[in-house]
Amino acid sequence: MITVADFKDDRLTEEEQKMAENEHHLFLRYLKIHSLDKEIWYDELIEWYLQAVKKYVRIDRLQMYKFEQILFRTLDSGRGNYYRRITCKKYRPECGIMSYDNSLPDGISCLKDYITDIRVDVEILAIMKVLCEEFCYRSIHENKRIPQSIVEKELSLLIQGYERKEILQFTSNGYTSMAEKKALQEDIKHFREIFRDVFNL
Repeated sequence: MITVADFKDDRLTEEEQKMAENEHHLFLRYLKIHSLDKEIWYDELIEWYLQAVKKYVRIDRLQMYKFEQILFRTLDSGRGNYYRRITCKKYRPECGIMSYDNSLPDGISCLKDYITDIRVDVEILAIMKVLCEEFCYRSIHENKRIPQSIVEKELSLLIQGYERKEILQFTSNGYTSMAEKKALQEDIKHFREIFRDVFNL
């Protein structure tokens, strides 16, 4: 008895291999009839083509039909399967998808500079990148202190690991007043509140 597993076997018999070679033009014809981009669809449907060959050779009753009929119906199933797969929730999450191939207007990859190890979980990395950007934006733009350039400088130095005393040296004009110390303290408190909110801590 022929089962589905028989068609998933990667090995073709000698007869099937010969038929696959001889009828390959029909596969290309199908792509052309349906205006399918060969670069995309060839790899997507070639396995379905081979399945059609196996079915036609192994199931005697199918040989009462033209191979083209069996092939085209099988490839139709392959296309339907592809569209179902790419429209399922896994492939279309509500929050959208960030691809490693996504790039900024200047052509620089959004994630390239953040990936040093190809084994890293890109999804987590992308989420962290978005959260960090939100944290930085809110830390600067939700601060009422004027000018914002000082807040931006403080945040940048904190992220780089500078201590409060060093930050005050960078942001003051040589003399650090009590008001400046208090302002920095308030800014750091503000940064922490936003960090806890953004990262849900």
